[in-house]
Amino acid sequence: MKECLYLPAMNRKYILRLGVLLALFAACRENPKKISLEDVEPMQPCLFNMNRSFTPEEYNISFPLWFNDSLIRKHKIHTLTRKLYSTSVDIDTTDLALRESKVYTFNEAGQLISLYIEHYYDQTLVGSMSFTFSKHDEVGYAEVQSRKGKVGKADQEILHQYRKYAKEKYADKFLAYKDQRSGDRLFFMLRRKHWGSLSVDSILHPSRRDMIVLGTPKFPHKRYKVENRVNESGVVKYVYSEGLLKRISFDRYPFHYERSLTFDDNGQCTGFIDSTFSNKKYLTRRESVFHMEKGIPVRMIHENKSGKSATGYYQMETFEYTYFK
Repeated sequence: MKECLYLPAMNRKYILRLGVLLALFAACRENPKKISLEDVEPMQPCLFNMNRSFTPEEYNISFPLWFNDSLIRKHKIHTLTRKLYSTSVDIDTTDLALRESKVYTFNEAGQLISLYIEHYYDQTLVGSMSFTFSKHDEVGYAEVQSRKGKVGKADQEILHQYRKYAKEKYADKFLAYKDQRSGDRLFFMLRRKHWGSLSVDSILHPSRRDMIVLGTPKFPHKRYKVENRVNESGVVKYVYSEGLLKRISFDRYPFHYERSLTFDDNGQCTGFIDSTFSNKKYLTRRESVFHMEKGIPVRMIHENKSGKSATGYYQMETFEYTYFK
């Protein structure tokens, strides 16, 4: 049953690229000038940074790296309003319930400077909050200058989902931050040669509550917690191709979860497929598809499926933009 996960990701894009590469090597001996690597379409960056957007890392408010700042700057985007709707019927109907609204505001350099969030229940606003960010540093960390909720008790429950970190230490081998609520630390182990368990333990001396990330904030390769040097828990793995995310996987006993990004023939990300397994047996999947206009996403449809059948549950996200002149 694994083809439900892997075939969409290994679509015509990868087959065409492989075919061109094989043709390149076969033809080089006869006429190397006729075929070059320029004939292979590269993978295209997405407006969303897919290793953070649409993941629990959206709650890590100290690293507002959810967007590709180069594309935000290129398209002169000033604000992006993102709304999440859910429905139990066909997504094309008007029976949509607004669950969440987020307004992202950018400066002309493409960096996020503020985020305003509203939460709804039965079409009623139950919580809201705002975050304002300082200038991002070289690794993407930003101090949260202010945050506040505006609607009663629900705000406190919502705010507790968001993690805010203080910068603790920048060293040649690692970056260290401290959770301002719990005191737990977040480490980024920067150099691949130090990614072994003994190196991590001797350099960081992590507690079992600390989060370790192999890689950088912009390009994490693995995140986990560790106890007694080698006993890892909460492991999340990231796989990249050409510098862009291709797959995320993690385990939550007794289930194994995988997210495979999908691409069209031009290398543009078209969405992702979340698949759930138990004892290597495929159980369910959730397909999420971008709808594009003028090179940027205007909505995303999420559809839960079991086997080849839809479950009848959908979610839709819309993306509305304003622009700098």
